Amino acid sequence: MAHNNFKYLKDNGVLQGTLTPLPWECEVVACGEDAAKSYKAALGVKATPIENLLNERKPAKKILKLVSFCRLNDEKGVNNMVKFAEMLRKAEIKFEWRIFSNTNEKILEGEEIHYYKPRYDLTDFIEDSDYSVLLSKLEGLPYQI
Repeated sequence: MAHNNFKYLKDNGVLQGTLTPLPWECEVVACGEDAAKSYKAALGVKATPIENLLNERKPAKKILKLVSFCRLNDEKGVNNMVKFAEMLRKAEIKFEWRIFSNTNEKILEGEEIHYYKPRYDLTDFIEDSDYSVLLSKLEGLPYQI
């Protein structure tokens, strides 16, 4: 693991000589791009840079968790579900959509879409979701929380 400015050390006489990797050494890993460049400049050996864990990180965006309990047909708004998934992708919103349905046909496609067979113990799935989605034009009183 290379984590110093090796060029600075060599230029100032702290580091002398060259480096010959030992036969069992596979790879030199440097803590950041600067360390990798200085290692190569000072010692003539390539180092693979990795992210410096002390650097400030951008906060990760939360994945939107959706859940639906419905039949997947025109009456129940499957076309609206497809459009909604496309809108989320176009807006670059990461999402995970759990769909509980009695169909074997995978109408909505994508790595974000997960199908499950209908079941009675849905409370955990509801609590784990941000939104329950029912996009049917014909539902008067949907049975969802």
